[in-house]
Amino acid sequence: MVKEVDGVKYRTSVLKIVATQKDLFCKAYCAFAKAKGQKAGIAFLEDTAKFDPKSQFAVYFAPKAKAKISAIASSLRQKADTLATLEDWKASEWKKIYSDARDAVAKDIEKATTDAFFKSDVFQAVHKKYAKKKEADREEMAQRRKGVRFVGNPNEKLANRSPREGVRLTKGQ
Repeated sequence: MVKEVDGVKYRTSVLKIVATQKDLFCKAYCAFAKAKGQKAGIAFLEDTAKFDPKSQFAVYFAPKAKAKISAIASSLRQKADTLATLEDWKASEWKKIYSDARDAVAKDIEKATTDAFFKSDVFQAVHKKYAKKKEADREEMAQRRKGVRFVGNPNEKLANRSPREGVRLTKGQ
């Protein structure tokens, strides 16, 4: 989904926000979510973006996982545990397990933090930067539509041109 504030559109899907890690909005959202107690969930989404069941099983899915996330259902953990005991790290079921687990964690984070984030001072600071850029882009497009594209003072440029400068008219071919 998309939320629009003052003409600027923001994604509300946590999976899509986390996918754009270099974006200022993503950094602000992740920092806010971590501060609100979603540190393990954000780390899970960032780490599992690259699919590697062999190394990530012990961290997130094992019965005594290092970072046990409550949003991941026990049925998914059992499926993962079964595949891990068989050491079948390339099984096609892993994709379904990862997909379901990532969706569950993302929904948990969305429920807990998204509305609060859009009401926070952190979002307002980020939004000011995006709104300024959006307004500058809008002004530039308006100037392009008018056909005006001067940089600096146009009167000064016209006054300082040499007598030989002018418009060369050519016949279209």
